[in-house]
Amino acid sequence: MILTDKFVYIHIPKTGGTFVTSIFNKLHCQREEGTKLSRLLARISSYCGGYFGNCQNVMKHGTCSYIPWAFRSKPIVSNTRNPYDSYVSVYEFGLWKEQTKKFNPNKEYSFTEFLKFLNGLSEDEELHLDDLSLGFLSKRFIRFFFKQPDNQICRIDESYLKN
Repeated sequence: MILTDKFVYIHIPKTGGTFVTSIFNKLHCQREEGTKLSRLLARISSYCGGYFGNCQNVMKHGTCSYIPWAFRSKPIVSNTRNPYDSYVSVYEFGLWKEQTKKFNPNKEYSFTEFLKFLNGLSEDEELHLDDLSLGFLSKRFIRFFFKQPDNQICRIDESYLKN
C-alpha cells in the first residue's frame, strides 16, 4: 500500500504491483536518499507504520481495511491482471507449496491440482466454470477491498450472487 496526499494505492499480490509501486515511488515519493534526515524518517516510519511525509509505503500488500483514518477519503487506486495470468503467476511463484506439504509432503502438484487446491476443491472434484461458489480470486478481491471482508464472505450466497 502506498499513501499519498492524492490517493491510496492498494498492491494486490501477483498483479504486477511491484512494477506499479516502483513507478509511483518515482513519481510521488521522491526523497533525497542517503541524507541523515531521510534515514531517520525511514527508521521512524518503519516503527510507526509509515505515516510520515507526503508519500509512504505501508504494508506492501495492505488491504483497504488497513488504510489509516487520515487517508480514508482519498481515492483508491489499484491494478488487476488477467485472471488466468494471475493463477499462473501464483502457481509459478510457489508460495502455496508450503501449505500443500502439510497434506502430502512428497507430491508434486500439477497446475490443475493447484487450481483445485487454491479454490478449496478436493482432488477428485471437477472444476466447473458455471459454479457459483467463490473462488480464490473473488475471495482475494473481497479481502483487499471490502471494509469487513470476513462478514461479507459469509453473506455471499446464491441469492446474493444472482442479485
